[in-house]
Amino acid sequence: MKYMATSKTKKPTKKGTTSSGTKTRSTNSRSRIQNTKKNQNNKKKTRVIETPNKWKRQKQKKRLQVAAILCSILVVIGTVFQFLEYRKEVAYRKEGIEFFQEQQYKKAQKQFEQGLKHRNIFGISITKDIRYYLAESYFLDGAYEKALNVYQEISRSEKNSGYVSCYIGACYAKLGDEKKAKEQFEESIELGNEEGYHYLSKMYYDLEQYEKAIEYERKFMELREPDGAAYMLLAKCYSSAGKFEKAIKAVEAGIALDDDKKQELLFEEVVIYEKKLDFESAYEKCLKYVTSYPEDTIAKQELEFLETR
Repeated sequence: MKYMATSKTKKPTKKGTTSSGTKTRSTNSRSRIQNTKKNQNNKKKTRVIETPNKWKRQKQKKRLQVAAILCSILVVIGTVFQFLEYRKEVAYRKEGIEFFQEQQYKKAQKQFEQGLKHRNIFGISITKDIRYYLAESYFLDGAYEKALNVYQEISRSEKNSGYVSCYIGACYAKLGDEKKAKEQFEESIELGNEEGYHYLSKMYYDLEQYEKAIEYERKFMELREPDGAAYMLLAKCYSSAGKFEKAIKAVEAGIALDDDKKQELLFEEVVIYEKKLDFESAYEKCLKYVTSYPEDTIAKQELEFLETR
């Protein structure tokens, strides 16, 4: 009996197993495992990379905080220092002005010079004021070169100042540089300061060019309401030019103003009458002056002289 060949029927396999019964991992499971490992590795790497950067940021933040605190401390210290310098500058200015008013110009100069050594951010106007006082104290003390240097320093910070130009011109005039003095006075006038005419008059009076001095002083008095100082200079110019009647009229006009030049004008009146050789009027004026100002020893000597005439 012949046997027919039959094919063996394969049993169905369960998912994840072979026909022999061994379990196998599916492709999906394998890929999930690999992805999980990659993610874990990436997380580890990320932590390794981010941690130093975080530390750096924290260090930078701390440095900035420390720097900010130090800057704040420095600002406070600087402000306190500047304020202390301001107080010193104010004190030196005050003492300098007291000496200046007492006409102790050398002592005043020392105080003003010390004050300028303590310049600060709070006392800009104080520093400016001290410079003007220092320059004027040099000028009145006859230190014209020093006064010129200070006025020129002022002019560098106060450009186009007609007043400063006048002061510079006055220094040049006292130093005998007529040309530069005139240039400064004319520049002052161009800058709108009519006082330049007054200073030109003073310069020409010192140079004994009385007609020019009269011309410029009259221009000054036309542009600005005259004061005792203007009448005083005009009277001196007229008197020196031999024009005594005009000189007396100028003096009388100045006395009528009753300002701080009144005493000086009253004594000038005595001098004019004496120059005019009117000794009787000069004596009367001088006697009246000494009665009003008995502390003036020069006037007393003048009165004694006139008594002999």
